[in-house]
Amino acid sequence: MLLPFLGLAWLAAFASVGAWHAPWWLMGLTIMVLVPVGARLRGGLGAASVAAAAILALAGGARFDFAHDTDTPGLLEAVPSARSVTLEGTIESDGKRGLTTTGYVLAVDAIDGTPTSGKVLLSLNQYEEHLPGDQVRAIGKLAAPPVFEGFDYRAYLAGQGIVATLYRPRIEQLGHDVPLTRWGARARHTFATALNRSLPEPESSLAAGIAFGQDETLPRALKDAFRDSGLAHLTAVSGSNVSIVAGVAFLLVVPVFGRRFAIVPASLLVLSYVLLAGLSASVLRAAVMAFILLAGQWLGRPRSGLAALALAAIVMTAIDPLSAEDAGFQLSFAATAGIMIGQPWLVSLFDGAAGRWPLLATIPRWAVGAASVSLPATIATLPILWAVFGRVSLVSPAANIVAAPLFTLAFFVSGFTAVAALLWEPAGWAGGVVAYYPLALLDWVAKTAAALPGAAIDVPALSAGNTVLLYAGAAIPLYYLYRRYAPEHPRPEATPRASRVRLQLAGASAALGAVAIFQQGDVSWGEPGELVVSVLDVGQGDAILLTAPNGHRLLIDSGPSGLALVRELGALLPHWDRRVDSVLLTHPQEDHIAGFVELFRRFDVEVALETGSRNATLTDSLYRAEGPRFETVSRGSQWTEAGVSFEVIWPPAGYPTDDLNGTSIILQVSFGETTFLFTGDAEAPVLRQVMAARNLRADVLKVPHHGSKTTNSAFFEAVQPAIAVISVGAGNTFGHPSPETLTSLSANAGRTFRTDLDGRTTIRSDGRRITFSTSK
Repeated sequence: MLLPFLGLAWLAAFASVGAWHAPWWLMGLTIMVLVPVGARLRGGLGAASVAAAAILALAGGARFDFAHDTDTPGLLEAVPSARSVTLEGTIESDGKRGLTTTGYVLAVDAIDGTPTSGKVLLSLNQYEEHLPGDQVRAIGKLAAPPVFEGFDYRAYLAGQGIVATLYRPRIEQLGHDVPLTRWGARARHTFATALNRSLPEPESSLAAGIAFGQDETLPRALKDAFRDSGLAHLTAVSGSNVSIVAGVAFLLVVPVFGRRFAIVPASLLVLSYVLLAGLSASVLRAAVMAFILLAGQWLGRPRSGLAALALAAIVMTAIDPLSAEDAGFQLSFAATAGIMIGQPWLVSLFDGAAGRWPLLATIPRWAVGAASVSLPATIATLPILWAVFGRVSLVSPAANIVAAPLFTLAFFVSGFTAVAALLWEPAGWAGGVVAYYPLALLDWVAKTAAALPGAAIDVPALSAGNTVLLYAGAAIPLYYLYRRYAPEHPRPEATPRASRVRLQLAGASAALGAVAIFQQGDVSWGEPGELVVSVLDVGQGDAILLTAPNGHRLLIDSGPSGLALVRELGALLPHWDRRVDSVLLTHPQEDHIAGFVELFRRFDVEVALETGSRNATLTDSLYRAEGPRFETVSRGSQWTEAGVSFEVIWPPAGYPTDDLNGTSIILQVSFGETTFLFTGDAEAPVLRQVMAARNLRADVLKVPHHGSKTTNSAFFEAVQPAIAVISVGAGNTFGHPSPETLTSLSANAGRTFRTDLDGRTTIRSDGRRITFSTSK
C-alpha cells in the first residue's frame, strides 16, 4: 500500500502546480499537516509514511515547477520575416502522410549558417521519403502555423515544440545519424507497404493503426467515427491501446502456456509492438505501463502491479516532468490502473452471472477476456478524453464491449498478413482476404455506433482542476476494489443447449457481419453486357475508371492524391481483387499523374498508355520508375475490349508544344449506340482543331479542364451531351468550375454533375441506354 500512496502524493503535487498553479511547496506542506493523523491511525509507521509522502510531494512540486523554466527557441525570431531561409537540421519523426503532402519534424541546428534551436514542420511531396536521423538542408519560406476556426493548430504544434512550418521546400540530403528510431521507422514502412499490397483502403490504414499505431492515413470521416464511438484509442499508439494489447495477449496465451510461462510470449508480443510503433518517449512510457500490467497479471496480484505502476510514474515523471502534461502519459497511467483494478472484478461478475444464466456460457472465453480488459480501460480514460477533446462518447462502453473481440482478432490477423506478405506475396493476399472481415466489421461498428442519436455530445472542456477532482472522487470506490480480491466463481460448462445456441449465435453473427461488410462499400459489379464508367471523387484532378463488360479495367488519369485514389478504388472494387488492367495518362501534370505512383505500389497493372510527354517533377520520375510496361499512343490509335471501342483523337504524334495541357489526350469511347468523350485538360485552341476535324457528338462528356473558362461554348454546342461530369475539388483555389462554363452547360447538356457536390458519379451503358448514380 505504501508505494501507491507515495505515487499519489507525488502526482498530487504535480496536479496542484499544473491544474491550479499553486506554489510548488503547497501540497507537500498540506500532507505534512496530516502526520498526526497518520500517527493516530497507524502509530509510528503511519506518521513515517505520511512524512515520506510529504517530502516526496515537496520534491515532485519543485521538479515540475522548475521544469517549466525553459528558453524560447531561437528559431521563433525568424518566423515573422516571411523571407526565404536555409535551415540545417535532423529529421526526428516518421513521415505523416496527408492527401498531397507528407509532413516531417525537423530539429533545426542552424538558420542561414547561424546556430539556433527549435523545430519546424516540413510539408513535402506526398512521395518524398525520409527516416528519423536524416540530416538535411531545407530551403524555403518559414511561416507561422495557422489558427483555424474552432482549432488552434498553432498551439497544438507548439505543444510539440514546433514553432514554424515550411511548405514544399527544396531538400538537400547531408547525411544521417543512426538512432534506434530509424530502424523502427524503416520496419513500419516495410510492414505498411506489405499491408497496402494485401488490403484495400480504408482497411489497410486501419490494419496499420491497429498493428503498429500508424493511423494518419485513415480518412477523416472514419477517424471522426472512431472518436465519436469511443474507439479512437484502438487505432493509435495510446497508452490504453498498448495496455489492452498487453492484457489481452496475456489472457489469450494463459490457456496454452499456463500462467507461469504466459508472460514470455505476451511480453515478446508487446515488445515487438512497441518496437514497431517507434521508440518515442510516449511509446516507451506506454511500454513500461504494459509490462507492469503483465507483471501484475502474471503474479495474479493486481495490488503488486499497482505498486510497480506508482513507482514507474514517479521515476518517469522525475526524469521528464513535462511528460505528466502529455495526454499519452495520462492515458497510459489511467488505462493501466483501470485494467489492474477492474479486469478481475468484471471477470468475476461475468462468471457469477453465467452461473445463474447458463446461456452466458455460450460467449467465448477470449471474447470475455477482451471485453474485460477494454471496458475498464475505456472508463478509466474517459475524463482525460473529455478534458482534451471537449467531446464525450456516450456509446463508448457498449461500443468497446462489441469492438474488443474484433480488435483482438484484427490485431493478430493484421500482423500475420504483414509478415506473410513480406515472405511470399500470395500468402499476404490470402491473409488480406481473411483480415479484411474483422477490419471491415470494426469499421462498421465504429460508424454504426457513431451514427446513433446522441452517440457523442460536445460539452464544455473539463478543466484540469475538475479532471483531478473527478479522479479524486473516484478514488474512494476504487480504493475499496483495490483492497479486496474479486471473488472467484466456478466457470460453468456449456450445456448441449448452450452449445446449440452458440452455433446459432455464430451463424447469426456471420450473417450480420456479411450484411454489414456488404454495406460498407459501393462495389460496382455491373450487369452482363454493361460498360461502367466511374468518375472518381479524388479532389482537384481527374480519375475515371472504365470497366468493360468482360471486367477489363482502364483507369484514365489518377488525380492529385495517391490516398484519395486508392480510397475510391477500395470503395468500388471487390476487396480480394488487386487488379487494374491498364491505365491511360492524358498528360503528366500533378493533378492527373500523382495517384498512379500509389496505384502501381498497391495494384497489379499490365500497361500504361501515354503520349510520352515529360514533366520535371519527382512524381513524374517515380511514375516512370515504378510503372509497368509503357506504350505510346497518339491520334488514330485504336483498340477494342469486349465490344467497347477506344480511339485517341488528340494529340497527333510529335505534336510540338511547351504547354502540357495542349498535349492532353482526348479519348472517344463507343459501346453500341452510346458514346463517351474524355477530354483531359484540353483547352480552346485544341478543341477548335478537334471540332473542325470530326463529329464530337457524345452521350457522356467529361468536361475539359475541371470546368475552367478555357473551354468556349461552341465546344459544348458541338458535343450536346446528355450527361456532363465536371471533376473538381471542393473549395479549390482556381475558381473551378467557372460561371461561364456552368452557364454554357446548362444550355447544352441534359444533366451536369460535379464531383465536389455529387461525389463519385457512375454511368452505366448497355449499349442502348444510359443510367447514372452518385455517391452523395
